[in-house]
Amino acid sequence: MGYLQSLVLPLVLLAGDHADSTKVSVDVELVLAADTSSSMDVEERQAQVDGYANAFRDGALIARLLSGPTGRIAVTYVEWSEEQRVIVPWTLISNVHEAERFAAAIADAPVYRDPHGTNLTGALTFSAAALRLNQFDGRRSVIDISGDGENNFPFPPDPVRDAIVQEGITINGLSLELREDEKVDWRNEPTASYYAAHVIGGPGAFLVSVYGMGAFEEALKRKLALEVLAGSDQSLPVRL
Repeated sequence: MGYLQSLVLPLVLLAGDHADSTKVSVDVELVLAADTSSSMDVEERQAQVDGYANAFRDGALIARLLSGPTGRIAVTYVEWSEEQRVIVPWTLISNVHEAERFAAAIADAPVYRDPHGTNLTGALTFSAAALRLNQFDGRRSVIDISGDGENNFPFPPDPVRDAIVQEGITINGLSLELREDEKVDWRNEPTASYYAAHVIGGPGAFLVSVYGMGAFEEALKRKLALEVLAGSDQSLPVRL
């Protein structure tokens, strides 16, 4: 499947009984975009899947995520490398049971073995389209993108990021160095500084850096709470 074809995948599969022509109000529309490029080995990808699944099994975290004015959020889980794949379609979460079903759907998906490169530009384009085409009306729209390296495709992410931000969408980053002894000399610059300069943007945008697979889950939980509960009046990116 080519890059342009990947953008027309069926993105708007709505869970529950809300699949009608009326958009459902939610506090946040959230795209979880997880890197599965060739630089992420199988153990790193599994740690990523486990971390996302366990986050949505955490009752205390879910209570925080659902503490906004509408008491519900909409989430989709996407994997990306050279191309992009919807792993779990748009799901309305308004209680712990719906969160657990979302977690189970992430955990049950096979860990994708991808020999391809890091197409951050395509991942951002795909995620923004997912936000435009869904059946939700969020008070905020957020792309949560994780990755362990810089874009290595011809089109840089900066112009796409800037256009997405102009739509009022926030892009938050989760920069990954999951191997504590990981060599970084193949990168032009550290992942964290690359994401800060070229990926994140929009109201209240921020970056969380993860060092070591054991740190992923807690960092992700903290990040989810921050991006769902953050006010939209912030304007400067922050790094955590």
